[in-house]
Amino acid sequence: MENGYKDLDSNTSKADEYVELNPYETYKKSFSWLWESPKDLWILYIVKLVGFSGFSIGVVANSIYVTEILDFSDTEYAFYAFSQSLIVCFYALALGWLIDRLGVRISMLLTNGAGIASYTLLIIVSSTAVRLCVLLFILTITWSINNASVKLGIKKYTSHRSRSIAYSMFTVFMSLCVGIASIIVGISFNFGDDEDEDTYFVLFLIAASLMGLGFALSILLRELDFNMRGEEELDIDTKRETKWQAFKAAFSYKSFWRLMGVAFCISLTRTVYVHVLYTLPLYMERDLGNDSQFAYVIGSIQLMTIIFTPIMTVMVYYYDKYTILIIGGSLCAISPLALIFGGNYFTILTFAFILSIGDSISFPRLIEYTLEQAVPGREGSYFLLSSFPLTVGSLIAGLSSGLLLGEYCPEDGENRCWMVWLVISSIALVGAISLFFLRKWLEQPVLEPNPYVSWSHEADNDKHN
Repeated sequence: MENGYKDLDSNTSKADEYVELNPYETYKKSFSWLWESPKDLWILYIVKLVGFSGFSIGVVANSIYVTEILDFSDTEYAFYAFSQSLIVCFYALALGWLIDRLGVRISMLLTNGAGIASYTLLIIVSSTAVRLCVLLFILTITWSINNASVKLGIKKYTSHRSRSIAYSMFTVFMSLCVGIASIIVGISFNFGDDEDEDTYFVLFLIAASLMGLGFALSILLRELDFNMRGEEELDIDTKRETKWQAFKAAFSYKSFWRLMGVAFCISLTRTVYVHVLYTLPLYMERDLGNDSQFAYVIGSIQLMTIIFTPIMTVMVYYYDKYTILIIGGSLCAISPLALIFGGNYFTILTFAFILSIGDSISFPRLIEYTLEQAVPGREGSYFLLSSFPLTVGSLIAGLSSGLLLGEYCPEDGENRCWMVWLVISSIALVGAISLFFLRKWLEQPVLEPNPYVSWSHEADNDKHN
């Protein structure tokens, strides 16, 4: 439970000036603490909103663009999605140390700059091979480091009292981004044709413009440590350590490996969310017809997440974060079971409702859980390294998406589309069940006499002291 204080009148004695707030009072007070954050936090949220909305346009339209414009088969699409997630994994490992080294401002400039370059190339180049390389190798830079950069920025721009609600607001803004992108894609497909390149030209132009605005606003960000140093602007030491030194420092802690285990379990539950982007659009077109409004369904999931996330944040003040991860992950895992009863808008929206609640519970808390395990000064590396198991989940979702659609929900032939979601739910439930039964080994103890793994240099030094 997190503690707060209650403001008393001037007649109150000094000894009684600070009293413990109950959980619900602390939750309500956290909103006012959030408003005390520096302007950089709100600039960062706006940068996230405009820049990631632009990026998300490509994500929402991704499966339709690849299958209709690049003319990929289901099997080719499966390996494309797998390759895209694999490259995100590689970038997470290769670029993780850069976030701590370069700071929030330069990291946000990099992520938006990569997006601008990607969408500009997709507009001006007609070669399928070049477009594929852009989607696989340039746009994935934004995918791999954007969220980690924003998470680090929130840590730098908040006090410990407001951090839970700040990370919940991060989830709200991220959902808002995907929601805005879904509406833009839905309107474009309604007034245009999802098989017409001109439709995607307009979409990519909007995306590049939004990311350009995000790039410009990123320049206004400062390098702070608000919790420790207030609004004193700090210098970034770009020479402090190499990539290997950053990784080696993380690998030597038991807490890091426990975190990897937790993140991998959560990654299996979050494969459901990835399937919303990879699988749901093609599933709805094949099961409900070409006029299915998949973009608006994706938008509705984001809207419900926006509504539920601030509400569900109150759980932080009643339950420990590991328990919250189990609850949220379990809801995400069972949500696709609604679709085994048939493909219609009632079952699809039921699926969306349960998934939104689960994701609004678990995703913000995973961010906080990661921050709690991170070594001070290396939070950016931890955020990206801990995203590696999450991208492994994306690998599973990406590969299984095309294969499941080809097997159970093909474009032509007999459809058993409900089987797609039964398999997806089964995979996700492995993660939720593992979180529950492996808690003894995965949950970080409150006090740990020796925090280092047995084979590390630090552990050897500890034994000799």
